[in-house]
Amino acid sequence: MEEYVDLINKRYVKHWGKYQRLIITRVEEVVERPSWEVSIFHQENNGESKQIAENLQELFRDQSAKSQAISRYTEVFKHHNNLYLAKNSLPAVTLIDIGKRETPELIDRISLKGNYTDLSSLIAKGVMLDYAQLQLDD
Repeated sequence: MEEYVDLINKRYVKHWGKYQRLIITRVEEVVERPSWEVSIFHQENNGESKQIAENLQELFRDQSAKSQAISRYTEVFKHHNNLYLAKNSLPAVTLIDIGKRETPELIDRISLKGNYTDLSSLIAKGVMLDYAQLQLDD
């Protein structure tokens, strides 16, 4: 994990001052499914990480397979590997967890229909939305 973080940080420093975010996608099952259960995690006390997580949440919720009353899907990193990555990486880190609803520690999940292409398109739109908001804020 340390070598991975070092590589991330070297690239971050190389491109210092440019828009940089680290989005990690963790997929529990690698089979093609008609629907996905998604949770989004962000770094605690990191506004950039929280903002992109909220942008992704908004896009995912708009594409949700069912209407859900839960209003907050983004959570703070809790697993020790994720914490290590979040605390030692220079760019803002956001984790997208895709898997089964039965995962006990992930109660609040967004249910999406589609395939990997649809999912990657939503993630790309979330990044573009985050970048556009950053440009407007400056």
